Amino acid sequence: MVVILLVAYVLDRWLQLPVLLTMLGLTASLAVGQFLMLRRTGLTAAHWCAYAALALAALAPVVGGPRGAEALPYVLVCAGVALIVLGLVDHRRLVQILGPAETSRA
Repeated sequence: MVVILLVAYVLDRWLQLPVLLTMLGLTASLAVGQFLMLRRTGLTAAHWCAYAALALAALAPVVGGPRGAEALPYVLVCAGVALIVLGLVDHRRLVQILGPAETSRA
C-alpha cells in the first residue's frame, strides 16, 4: 500500500493530471485491504459510499481544486475523514455483534 501511494504521489507531482492519482491509489488500497480483512462479514453500503466519496474527491483538480504537490494536505484530510467514518462503521458493527456487556455485582 505504501509503495502504491508513494508512486501515485510522485506521478501526481510530475504529471499534474486533472485527477489525483494519490487519492485513487488510496481508495483502491483501502477497498482491497478492507475487502480482504472483512471477507467473512462483508463490506456494508457505508464502506462503498466512503470509497465512492474518496474516488469523487480525486476529481478535485477538474473543478479548480489542488493538484500536484499542493494536493497533499487535501488528500490527507480526505483520507482522515474516510478512515474516521470507516472506523465508526466497523465499531458499530462490532458492538452489535458482541451485544451488551454483562455487569458483575460485587
